[in-house]
Amino acid sequence: HGSRYKGKPVGTQGHLGCFSIGSGKNLAAGDGGMLVADDRDLFEKALLAGMHPGRTNREITNPELKARIDSLIYTYRINTFTAALALKQMDRLEETNGWRRRNAQQLREALSGVPGIRPVALPADRDPAWHILPWTFAAEDLPGITRGQYLKALQAEGVPIGGSYVGTPIHLRRIFQKKDWWLGRGYPWAASPRNEQIAYRKGDCPVAERRCAELDLMMGGGWAWKDVSPLIAQIVAAFRKVTAAPDRLREVKVG
Repeated sequence: HGSRYKGKPVGTQGHLGCFSIGSGKNLAAGDGGMLVADDRDLFEKALLAGMHPGRTNREITNPELKARIDSLIYTYRINTFTAALALKQMDRLEETNGWRRRNAQQLREALSGVPGIRPVALPADRDPAWHILPWTFAAEDLPGITRGQYLKALQAEGVPIGGSYVGTPIHLRRIFQKKDWWLGRGYPWAASPRNEQIAYRKGDCPVAERRCAELDLMMGGGWAWKDVSPLIAQIVAAFRKVTAAPDRLREVKVG
């Protein structure tokens, strides 16, 4: 929430944008999400698909869509308390994101030069709100030490860091390997208009696969909505302590 790409707020590049407001997000209201639109017709179609007639009767203006209003729908609406909480939190989003940006910049600069970790490149035309702080494990700095050993040692010092956010690459997950989803075994893959066999193989996405397995590091950023300079100093001290003794790192057992 609040990130910008080439000067435009994320979620406004197309006609529709969706945002989760589940717990842990930069703008958290418990559960559910928000949809933003710059096309009235698409907005009304979204209302028709997911809202009770009590609202659609009031807000849908397209006569063709109005004729389709019915209660036999997927009711995707969030509860009113959650919606009110989310709308009110938007008043502080720029303020809290400002802190996240300052804290992220401070941490990225403080870890510069620390063995084993590199910040992900940030092009000048990107302005993230740092829900997650992504990093790359620099194995070349610590020969003979794996990402798992590095993480285990840092976590033992209390550093809030983990491996890949994605974990198993999407194309290697069971749904895609077994082609067994809620539509039924084989669907939607069997519905290819070209009647072709669709397969997802290990090695199809070598860069993503290597990042997930060996290189990705991540820290949460959503919590950093105020000045956390003392905590950043402790995190940096833990990194320096762990990397100051590479021989001990090589002895770390990873289950």
